[in-house]
Amino acid sequence: MDSSRHEVGRWMRSSASWCRRYPYLTTLISCSTANLALLMARPHVDLVVVALLQVLVVALVAFQFGRKPALLASVIQVLAFDLGFIPPQGSLTVHDPQHLVVFGVMLSVAMIISHISGDLLRRRQLAVESEARQRALYDLAAALNSTLQRDQVVAIVSEFLRKQMNSVARFHASDARAISAQDSPDEAVLAVLRNGQSQVRAYPQASPRPCRDYRPLKGATRLRGVLQVDMPSGDESVMSARSDLLSAVAELSAAALERLHYLDVAARAQSEIEAERLRNSLLATLSHDLRTPLTVLYAQADTLRDVSSEWAAVREQAAVVCEEALRANRLCESLLDLAQVRSSSSILRREWVTLEEIIGAALRSLAGVPGSATVDLELPPDLPWLQLDVRMFERVVANLVDNALKQGGAQQRVCIAADCDAQRVHLRVSNSGSRFPEHAEHLLSAFARGERHDGNAGFGIGLATCQAVVLAHGGSLTLRNRDAAAEVEIRLPLPKDTMPTLPNALDSAGSCDE
Repeated sequence: MDSSRHEVGRWMRSSASWCRRYPYLTTLISCSTANLALLMARPHVDLVVVALLQVLVVALVAFQFGRKPALLASVIQVLAFDLGFIPPQGSLTVHDPQHLVVFGVMLSVAMIISHISGDLLRRRQLAVESEARQRALYDLAAALNSTLQRDQVVAIVSEFLRKQMNSVARFHASDARAISAQDSPDEAVLAVLRNGQSQVRAYPQASPRPCRDYRPLKGATRLRGVLQVDMPSGDESVMSARSDLLSAVAELSAAALERLHYLDVAARAQSEIEAERLRNSLLATLSHDLRTPLTVLYAQADTLRDVSSEWAAVREQAAVVCEEALRANRLCESLLDLAQVRSSSSILRREWVTLEEIIGAALRSLAGVPGSATVDLELPPDLPWLQLDVRMFERVVANLVDNALKQGGAQQRVCIAADCDAQRVHLRVSNSGSRFPEHAEHLLSAFARGERHDGNAGFGIGLATCQAVVLAHGGSLTLRNRDAAAEVEIRLPLPKDTMPTLPNALDSAGSCDE
């Protein structure tokens, strides 16, 4: 029983497919069968019923196959009605004028039905095709959204266009120079990259040459490349539908490529952040753990220097150990500051302070350094109070002055100057004994070393630490050469908070007198 139903179902599907493949032949057979059945029932059926049944056949043909087969059915049914049912039968001659009116009405009704039904069928087919196209585009978008590599995007889009349009797709990179370097660059691709507009090379429908369509892959930020599609030529309606589909495919492809680009950028940024975090953690750990043994080393060397007054060579070597231990301790402190500031700017302990106090404390910490006593100061008396981390900013000024003193010769002039505008305070440390090299920005990177006049190699972290502290305070640090001197300029924003009112010295004095 089940096998019989299966066979019947398969036969019906096969018959329906054959009918759709040959609509005109199916129309002829349907009309002939219907008219033969009506002729056999003619003695028992009125002419009005025959006419209505024939119009019904036209409507069914129009509903199933569209306008043109329905027009054929209309002509066949009118001729069959005249030849088979209107006396004299077998002749196109009509004796009763009323029958001519019946022919006209029947033909008109059949034509109207065929037109309306054909139009509805065409719209239904367009709706079905549009739904299928939208579903295919939805599946394409879902597939592209799961891609992780550019090659996957190319493969998915190429397969989609091959199935939907019987076409061959090719992607071109967004770098016009790279494309120009190829052996035979396509001028149309270069033109699309230049102006961002699509181009079409169409040929007559009978031409064996494929139509070539170039679509720019426009991302939200920039052009991501060009999609080239080679497809068979077609009529105007077919090419219009293909153009709409290609526009949607190009937009989905551009969005997928841009998503992959930003995924790659995010992955690189995350990797750099993680590497920076690990590096800062390592610097902080090493600098912190090394300070204790360096302190012990310095104390032992200093003791050895004191007890070896009778042996000049031992005392000299002990002094060298003391100096190197202090140098290594300064390196640890600089590394610790750099790691702390880079890890978070929230560790800053801001206090209200003047630049004069910061600079004075920095110069006092450099006491004993050759040239520190001759540093020139050009500070106006009306500099505003600032909110700074006093300890760290003293280290910044001391670092800059110490670097300046070590870069020049005996005739150098080191100067600290400052001024203020409506938004920022400018602090400049200049040295007339040296010049920054071209592209000096690389000196702001950690462990980048410049040439020194004293011949000693620096640590390469002084300027990097200074920049990190200044950035943590919301400012900026610039290296430049000006007026035959190397100059470092720090720009600090004015505080947004209002400074608390200081106690009135006169009132305090008066209250004491009372």
